[in-house]
Amino acid sequence: WHTRGWQGAVLRYAALVEAAQAEERLLAYWRAAQAAGARLMREAEALGPNLLQGYAYDSSLIDLHAFAPCLAVTPGERPTAIPSARFQALLGHAVTNPYHHHIHLDTLGWYLVPFLDGTHDREALTRLVLANQTLAIEKGGEALTDPEHKHALVLDQVETCLHNLAHLGLLVE
Repeated sequence: WHTRGWQGAVLRYAALVEAAQAEERLLAYWRAAQAAGARLMREAEALGPNLLQGYAYDSSLIDLHAFAPCLAVTPGERPTAIPSARFQALLGHAVTNPYHHHIHLDTLGWYLVPFLDGTHDREALTRLVLANQTLAIEKGGEALTDPEHKHALVLDQVETCLHNLAHLGLLVE
């Protein structure tokens, strides 16, 4: 704005044109957001009765909850199981998820859940499994003796187990 004369006038004009175009874009965005919000409200108003009707028809089709726990869809870098499941796994293979569903853990899941406190990564969990001499590490019904193959197999099994635990609603974000 320090330019005087006709160059300053041209710059001021260009700035005003740019501001007007930006305002038009902002208004267009605002109108689009309002239209999208209205459409979503109409869809939400239709969805509610349909969900209730489906629940009334068969309560096993839909689970309705007033509580929405922060469960992990996929296991994080250092997976964390819900505290109640970690405690229950110390007592046996049966645990309960936040939705009060009873889950029977397989041997690997039962062994891992108490260690899923957010301090162990996959490599540490794999080492814990390999260090436990009571867990049989087999492939095709035969015990593995090669440490490299054993480590790779256990790492893959730990990864699969963690994804299963997340699917069962036992891991938190």
